[in-house]
Amino acid sequence: MVVVGVVLDVFSFGVLLWQMSTGQRPYAGLQAGQVLLGVKTGSLKLQWPAWVNKSLAKVGQACMRFEPKERPGFKGIRSALSKIAARLDQKIAAVELAHGAELGLGSGGGAEIEGVEEDGREGGEGKS
Repeated sequence: MVVVGVVLDVFSFGVLLWQMSTGQRPYAGLQAGQVLLGVKTGSLKLQWPAWVNKSLAKVGQACMRFEPKERPGFKGIRSALSKIAARLDQKIAAVELAHGAELGLGSGGGAEIEGVEEDGREGGEGKS
């Protein structure tokens, strides 16, 4: 059976999360055929370091489950990532509140990233 479509995109997204989290090349040192066979048989899995955010690792692991039917959809992934982002925002706010003055943070501190709207859309999207 050949797996294509969204479940394969979800698996690839999990690999991308792993790569962004670790800064490493997935399956480094292996030939393409080795990766293909290992992933196809379930004998090759990316290991998440202990220092990676546990919730983020859980999302990535869920995306890379061996059985395609057990992988989440992108709606579920987006929901999980939104919850993770909200918790990180709370932690950042607490650090800013506790150490804002000494770190030069606080109201007006730091530049905004242009082109990103509060809801995550790109700037100018949907505007006439």
